[in-house]
Amino acid sequence: MEAKEYTITFAANQKTLTRQELFDWSQESDEQIRYYSGTATYKTTFRWKNKPNKDQQIYLNHKLLEQKQLNLTEVQEKSAEFLMQFSGVNEAYSANRLLLGSWTPEIYKIRNGYHRKRSGDLVIDVLPGWTIVNENGGENKVVRHSYIPSPLIFMGHSVKPAIIQTPVTIEHIAPTLAHFMRIRAPNACTSAPITDLR
Repeated sequence: MEAKEYTITFAANQKTLTRQELFDWSQESDEQIRYYSGTATYKTTFRWKNKPNKDQQIYLNHKLLEQKQLNLTEVQEKSAEFLMQFSGVNEAYSANRLLLGSWTPEIYKIRNGYHRKRSGDLVIDVLPGWTIVNENGGENKVVRHSYIPSPLIFMGHSVKPAIIQTPVTIEHIAPTLAHFMRIRAPNACTSAPITDLR
């Protein structure tokens, strides 16, 4: 597994930069980027060297481990430690840790979706803004969003009265509040702020 390149998109001026490693945009020669203040999205993808499995899980070959007389628990733990060395990996959980490890709120959430007979030997949790994709796969996911119209009301000192007809989703709230507070939006934000309110 490897990350090949990093892309940063600046929402306000629609500029995009691509680099081979993480970078600090305050060092860029372009002044529109160097002094940029607003929402910017970092993006990268993990590329699997072999065919990946679904749901960010890795399945080990148990028969081969038996033939080699290797301890499954030790291999799982060493593999999880190895995966943690990759940039973008927040945590790697072994099956043994999920089933028998100590309780934490994070492990509890993952443990709820884990089945000892059907789930993988390793579960990878990536950092916000990172995704794992199958580079060679022909599988397409179709996501359909159904919605229930409901009002979204912003009130405050500098908010002008207006009715905005543009469709807004819940993903617009965090970057909009960050825009009002004049701070950088959270890392995992994928939507631009609603700027028609000021």
